[in-house]
Amino acid sequence: MKNISTLSLLYLCIILTACSKQTLETENDNLTEDLPVNISVRNSETGNEDKYFPISLYIFNEEGEYISRQDITKEDKTFSTKLKAGSYSISAFSGLDNSEYTFPESPVYDDIIEMKNSYSKTHPLMAGHHDIELSQSSDVTIPIEYCVTAVGFSFSDVPTDATGVTLNISPLSNSYTFSGRYTDNTSKAEVECIFSDGLWKAGPIYVFPSEANNVLLSVSVNSESGTETFNYTYKNSLLPGVPYNFKGKYNGGFTVNVGFDIEGWQPGIDVDFDLVPGENTEGGDTEENPDSGETEVPTVYSDYLPEPNSIWKSFYVWTTKEISSTEIEALIITPDQWPDILAKDAQATLEWYEKDGLSNWRTFTEEETRAFHKAFPGTSEAFEDLNWLLYENNHNQFYCFNKERYLCRNLEYTFNLVDVSSSGTLIIRQAGDKTEYYLRPVKTIKIKLQ
Repeated sequence: MKNISTLSLLYLCIILTACSKQTLETENDNLTEDLPVNISVRNSETGNEDKYFPISLYIFNEEGEYISRQDITKEDKTFSTKLKAGSYSISAFSGLDNSEYTFPESPVYDDIIEMKNSYSKTHPLMAGHHDIELSQSSDVTIPIEYCVTAVGFSFSDVPTDATGVTLNISPLSNSYTFSGRYTDNTSKAEVECIFSDGLWKAGPIYVFPSEANNVLLSVSVNSESGTETFNYTYKNSLLPGVPYNFKGKYNGGFTVNVGFDIEGWQPGIDVDFDLVPGENTEGGDTEENPDSGETEVPTVYSDYLPEPNSIWKSFYVWTTKEISSTEIEALIITPDQWPDILAKDAQATLEWYEKDGLSNWRTFTEEETRAFHKAFPGTSEAFEDLNWLLYENNHNQFYCFNKERYLCRNLEYTFNLVDVSSSGTLIIRQAGDKTEYYLRPVKTIKIKLQ
């Protein structure tokens, strides 16, 4: 299971105005006095924040038992209560409406929130979670973040005799807990499209994403002559806080382009694929809409085939894939990197850069970026081991602890190996025009025994 996503729109400012812990001590530890807790809300971005209210605030004790709930309104934006000294968990929600969500009135910390129809049409749920130790004055900030995925559909040139278009998307997580976790149980969402302005449309709808690496989209076109079904397997996980829009054109099958933006959400995911009646097609971000920039994979001859996570010639070999007993495909990373480079200037560097006769370098694709973070998160021993290996072989190390961001995805996006959501999901942000970044070239090659 995983926690909530990374896009912060609101912040709950938790201001604990209490006496010091020493003044709370008594002969009987159970006779501690109540301490005041004052909570206010502020927005981290400019614009209309009214749409995020009310904020539903839940307080749980150390055992996960329900203490209280309070709805903070746009008029008040404050909440005050008193609690005994101790450990508490606070969960805050925006969009938690019982017209589309089912949840207990007095939940325990691990109780679940379910969508009544497998998806929500009008209330994209946001959530924030924090543990506090109430003993003395302190300030705590809790980000309120989207914990749902937005999915929209529009299909053009559908035959005029079509009487309906129905979509099924699966697997989706059934529910989300008050403690900030998606449940392992999954289901599917069925969505009816509406014909408008020459298009069959649906959404955006809001769903709980699952951890499944393969997401099945099934499109059924109903007509008087029968039903045609188009299946597609999206070979990536849906991400919370990210909008996906499936735009298709019927021409004996669907050609679908994915990617749209919702204000305040992360950039949309772009995917291209074909849907053919009666067949199941597959794809993912890298395969369907390559952002590698490589037009061919060169072959380099060697007296041995290197292992993954090793130094070979002048390069760090990150991953390998066996082609035959005498040939592998390898993703190599250069020993060189450039700090303080503008995204618009980085392409020129990639074009002139050459190492050991290899040119046409690129940056990580999105899939590779996420895989690299999974292998070497910035706070892990694996990351330290990688940098030690690079250091011992006179390669530049990877940096991340001073907000260093590396260019990726065709120089249009950036990442930092410690910039993650509360669930540990890497945050990939769009590159700015005036911000300087790090550039670390990579390349896919074939290595063949000579």
